[in-house]
Amino acid sequence: MPNWLLSGQEGVKERLVLDVVSNKVSHSYLFTGVSGKDGLAAGRFLFDLIKEHLGGEESDYREFLNNGEAFLKEQALELVRLANQTGQGYGNFIVVDGLERMNDSSFNILLKTLEEPPGNTCFVLTASSQDLVPETVVSRCRVIHFGNDSMDKAREVLVGEFNDENEETIETVVTFVNGNLENGRVLLGNKEKLKAFFEMRDFCLKLIGGMKFADKLQFAQGVKADGQTRLLLMVLLFVLRLDMVNSALGKGLGLFSASRLAFFVEAVVVALQDLDKNVNEGLVLDNVLLLFD
Repeated sequence: MPNWLLSGQEGVKERLVLDVVSNKVSHSYLFTGVSGKDGLAAGRFLFDLIKEHLGGEESDYREFLNNGEAFLKEQALELVRLANQTGQGYGNFIVVDGLERMNDSSFNILLKTLEEPPGNTCFVLTASSQDLVPETVVSRCRVIHFGNDSMDKAREVLVGEFNDENEETIETVVTFVNGNLENGRVLLGNKEKLKAFFEMRDFCLKLIGGMKFADKLQFAQGVKADGQTRLLLMVLLFVLRLDMVNSALGKGLGLFSASRLAFFVEAVVVALQDLDKNVNEGLVLDNVLLLFD
């Protein structure tokens, strides 16, 4: 079972889970803003997801560790040799930690491989900064940036400022606002908004769990009347994304597969985009609710 507990990187985990359960895994990833054990842990997390959900039991996992020394031409040639070995599915999974250690010769060798990647190989490349990697390499990778410790900082500050709230409430809010301290303050500082948020959260949990059409319709009518359609969709997206990641890790509600949840996530994202285009709110919300009939 994939196990990666790096705090504050929920967005990264969600992105990787979505790629895997949607069967849209890239041949090359560039993790920026991370190196060392955290980058390696993220690479292993992706590898385990692929094995579990895409049938990569026979895959070979290899790491080029960052030992602080330059990544020379000979090592780059070895990387290419391993990448071109035959295998089933994602037969070769190669992690290169500290890409900034490469010299021009090494980068050129890597670039040629990324331009025509072997069909059965997935690269995970890590770098402390995207600026240290040639744009020609960056352009051939799916770039995922690792954020700072904003989640931990927001959690610490909000626990101190709102000590009348229990830790579970604060943790849920911090996750919902993705570590944005000001947004967390706004939500926790307004009891009516906080109550409405949790009512919507509970409704969304019941919605994906199955609920009577009449109850669904009654709640939706109240949301429309209050002009809260966007907020409800954002809360639903939050609930779905969280369950999608947890399902991929074997800890979800168990009502839908991770791939089905990914479908719901994409549908709600489109619904929010429709609101931006001034599509009728009632129509948008009704179409989303119909997904769960």
